[in-house]
Amino acid sequence: MQNLKQTQAILEQYKVLPKKSLGQNFLISERIIKKVIEINNLTKTDHILEIGPGIGALTKPLLENAKQVDAYEIDKRMITILQDQLASFSNLNLFQADILEVNLGYLYSEISTLKIIANLPYYITSKIVEKLICELPDCNTFCLMMQKEAADRILLRENHAKYGVTAILLALFGQVVYKFDVPANCFYPRPKVKSRVLLIKRNPNSMFSQYFHKNSENQIQDFKQFLEISFSMRRKTLLNNWKKSEYSAQTSVLEQVLNKLEIDQKTRPEQISPEEFWKIYLNMADYKG
Repeated sequence: MQNLKQTQAILEQYKVLPKKSLGQNFLISERIIKKVIEINNLTKTDHILEIGPGIGALTKPLLENAKQVDAYEIDKRMITILQDQLASFSNLNLFQADILEVNLGYLYSEISTLKIIANLPYYITSKIVEKLICELPDCNTFCLMMQKEAADRILLRENHAKYGVTAILLALFGQVVYKFDVPANCFYPRPKVKSRVLLIKRNPNSMFSQYFHKNSENQIQDFKQFLEISFSMRRKTLLNNWKKSEYSAQTSVLEQVLNKLEIDQKTRPEQISPEEFWKIYLNMADYKG
């Protein structure tokens, strides 16, 4: 495990400076690393998908405690460091790739022991969370470290200005358990804000999980697209957003559904709960035949 001096020495050895554009803040706290390992209850049967390994501070203990680790890192400079620092491990698969471009469903949907562990850059937190839910709806746990502001935003409920697609998908997917905060001094370079670790557990008994377990990934993407259209203009009503979209022909169907569910047609998307959105979506599918 790496502390501040070790992290600085490694970066100096490889003549690497952290890139602010990639949100690179390397974890340097052994205490926090141990806590992440503990809350994931790792066993030698677990297959770990790690997003953003950086220089491997968390990757090494993951390799020591799991059967296999697939680590995805976008920065080519980090790949060289990881290959050197973790050369003794045979259970590491290292990929230089933008995780948003990887077909996770194709690669991992059949792996029942999959666990996802990630330290997410602020600027793509929501995109990655949405991707994980849409492409890996049967994965049981996601352990995500993110800036506190991002964590607060994706946990919002209706009637909040910043409530949106990610929060709805998460609420329907399962239970989000707050584990602990990570002070800014646990990273190098030190960010301006603290981070938060969330453990997201799939609810296998929810209608959402059962529906998408029986249906294809394309249908999950269809639900996400339905939400994106619904939130396309936040200050407009749900009906107006659909009227101004390329799917305006479906507006009459939406009107019938809102009437059936006794939802006011002047309702804005941020006023609709995740559960209500789910009912609207299913009913629209029924009306469309």
